[in-house]
Amino acid sequence: RYVISGIRHNSAFLSDVLRHDAFIAGDTPTNFIPIHYPDGFTGVKLSAEEEAEAVAMAAAIGLWRADILGRPPLLSRKTEENDEVIVCVGGMFGKPYSVRGDIGEGHVVIESLSEEGAECHNVKIEPFQGEITHPIIDCVVNGRDKTMQIQPEDNTGVFGVKFEGASFDMIVMSPEE
Repeated sequence: RYVISGIRHNSAFLSDVLRHDAFIAGDTPTNFIPIHYPDGFTGVKLSAEEEAEAVAMAAAIGLWRADILGRPPLLSRKTEENDEVIVCVGGMFGKPYSVRGDIGEGHVVIESLSEEGAECHNVKIEPFQGEITHPIIDCVVNGRDKTMQIQPEDNTGVFGVKFEGASFDMIVMSPEE
């Protein structure tokens, strides 16, 4: 766990190398980087499952922050049995996902709203503890310990996220927004 700010660093690249299948398999010749990154490093690419986990955590964090800060609840986010929010990966006009279920305390279903026929992901997220002022949130997602670094929100509600070495903006909205 670390927070590096104010200086340029290559921790995302190092994280991506450590996650690479060839590296895990021990296939690490001296020309590993030219072979596997011929066009250079362009950022960590999350798997569909990892992106769904990040979306579930962002939904839970967004609702948790709103509750702690005393913000009004998102419009019509509660149904009789479930919460539903929209999480956009990439900011306000990014890739939208519907998050339905017991957000932050149980099973949720993540569905891409931009990819017709995309697979839905079931994610189990356990309640987490943390301080609203601390940038690191630890949580158990799908039975595995996960960590997300969050940045302060801007005036539109967009907050920066670092997850599994990837960096992106997110916003949590009601379905009506």
